[in-house]
Amino acid sequence: MDDGEDLMAETDSITTSDSLPKQINALIVVSAAVNILLAIILSLFGYMMYPFFIILYIWIAVYVFFIATLIRRDSISETPLIQNEIHLVWIIALSVLIRIIFIRMTQYISLDPLWYLDFGKFMHMGVIPYYGFYFPYPPVFAYFIYVITAITPAAVGFRLFAIMMDVGVLIVLWKLVYNEVGPKWASTVAITYAFLPISIIESGWNGHFEPLVSFFILLSLWFLLKKRYGVCGAFLGLAIATKIYPIVVVPILFTYIKGWNERIRFIISTVITSIFTFVPILIVTTINYSSETVFSSISYSIGGFFNSLRGFLLALPFPAYFITIGMVVAIVLSVIHMLRLVSRNNPDTNAKLYQTVTVALGFILIAMGVVAGVYPLLPASRLVYWRFPVDVGIVRGVTTICIGLLIIFNARRDWSSGLRKKVSRNALMTLIGATALLLIAMARLFFYGWYLLWSIPFFLLLRDRRLSYIVILCLLLVYPNYTNDNFASLGFEETRQWQDGFSAINGWIPQVNIEGPGVNSSQVSAYVDASGGNGRFWFDTQNVTDTALLSNVSFSFTKNVDFNFLRTTEFVARIISSWDPAFGRYADLSLSFDGVDANNNSIHGSIIPRTSDFTNLTYTIWRYAFLNLDISARGGTITTLNLTIYPVQQVESSYQIDYMYTTYAGPLDPVYFLIIPSLIGIALIAFIILHNQLEKENNRH
Repeated sequence: MDDGEDLMAETDSITTSDSLPKQINALIVVSAAVNILLAIILSLFGYMMYPFFIILYIWIAVYVFFIATLIRRDSISETPLIQNEIHLVWIIALSVLIRIIFIRMTQYISLDPLWYLDFGKFMHMGVIPYYGFYFPYPPVFAYFIYVITAITPAAVGFRLFAIMMDVGVLIVLWKLVYNEVGPKWASTVAITYAFLPISIIESGWNGHFEPLVSFFILLSLWFLLKKRYGVCGAFLGLAIATKIYPIVVVPILFTYIKGWNERIRFIISTVITSIFTFVPILIVTTINYSSETVFSSISYSIGGFFNSLRGFLLALPFPAYFITIGMVVAIVLSVIHMLRLVSRNNPDTNAKLYQTVTVALGFILIAMGVVAGVYPLLPASRLVYWRFPVDVGIVRGVTTICIGLLIIFNARRDWSSGLRKKVSRNALMTLIGATALLLIAMARLFFYGWYLLWSIPFFLLLRDRRLSYIVILCLLLVYPNYTNDNFASLGFEETRQWQDGFSAINGWIPQVNIEGPGVNSSQVSAYVDASGGNGRFWFDTQNVTDTALLSNVSFSFTKNVDFNFLRTTEFVARIISSWDPAFGRYADLSLSFDGVDANNNSIHGSIIPRTSDFTNLTYTIWRYAFLNLDISARGGTITTLNLTIYPVQQVESSYQIDYMYTTYAGPLDPVYFLIIPSLIGIALIAFIILHNQLEKENNRH
């Protein structure tokens, strides 16, 4: 009887054990399907600001549950999800499917694809990057833009290309982890990246080039592990010649490589590849221009490259860029110190360095949380471009700070308990690389969500599953805080106190101003119309005999208005120039106002100081907060708007305005103070579940 009961118990145990992977496989399939469904919903409603936040946080919660299920399966099943190339093809197909959902989006949450189209158009007209027009990237970026716009001169081309590169990243990630850890964890990493919301949005919707750079860097790591240091340097050189930021990886790989001959081979290969990428530009210049122009083009091209590098590292106003310099110097000194320590390849020393870098990573996340929480409260957030909802920023800021503290606490506990007495050099260098890329992204004046993709592939390569997934999920929570700077024009209707939609030009009076000799009223003219439903402010200087005389001319377009404002009121406008920047700017622009304050005293101010910003790229959104005006808190009344155009070339052209409006610059609809924190709470609950699962996995290993 006892033997029978024991046999029955054993049979039940086996049945339960056999059925558990099937149940988890079913959960994986269902949660993958829900991820795809949420991507579809985001493509339908995500062009509006708050729907974007709501849908994305639900998506993040589902994604966290999905990853937790993958990790759970990995711990109880001996069979990897990706068992052969056919299974890998299925994952690639799902990766493409969930990204291609956004391929036909006509709304933009980043205007970069439109700017890429501008750059491609200029190159196809024979204008040379750096020399002929402003191009803020190294040359490989330009070559890919040229080819893509030749095949498909539309934003869809950049999206398709980014999706292809994402597939490349997925494959190389899978191969790297497969060789270094094993097939089970390689399957989890590949699927994690395939369904990563940041990657899906930035490739499928925004068409950014981050996947191309990640692909080059990962190939560089692949050949590094194969000890083919020349090829490793070549791919890293291509990455640097596409975007500047991979330059921070150079000292890390240099430290990893053993032997000075191998290190020198790596450095020479990296430098030569980077320099060689300028050759096509110089060849085209040689064919089309004189030797004098070629020499000038060389200096412009190389100067443009180094200006990009300098701008990347020092893109802060004086004296704030000293902070960036200090950070760069600290990184360099740290790398030199680590070179001495890592070269010993002592597991105990590696463990101490690993914990130190982990603590530094925690502090970086705390800094990100502070920025996310404080920035929406600052006047700077209500000036040009950026409008972050205060409620979202504060909740996510607090959340990110808490996760940063959790990472520091875990590192301190592991240190004191001696949990990691041995750390491999591969694990240490991977963590250093991931942390350095995250740090350099945060060190820039302009930080966008897609910069997080710089470090995520490195975090996925970490064997420390708990740390890597905690950081990635933290970055998911922070991500939307930095991307949605243009939603005001893309579907989210802010409460408007006054607006001019420019479907007709009513009340705008043109006037020609001549303030010097050499030009008479018959040579210049100005007028307005509303072609295509948008206001156009035309100016004609074709008959002026000398371009230098245009400094004596300006065109004013004035409208009498009547709207009240407070210091918390914000003025928003979207303005488009109708010419190609490749031929130089045609005119500068300013927008000023007159009115009275609450005490009936006359006031005058400049909403847009004279600028050429509107002549560089396709669209520019300008935001101005009246809190910069020296008036009482009671505000005042605007009675006149004056748009002034300052011509610099002999042309007939125009500025187009889509809209102007004023809005309250404080927190948005109070209902979202409940919705967004609740959704973040849901994501955090899923995060806590995953963290506990990873904690068990970490202790088990």
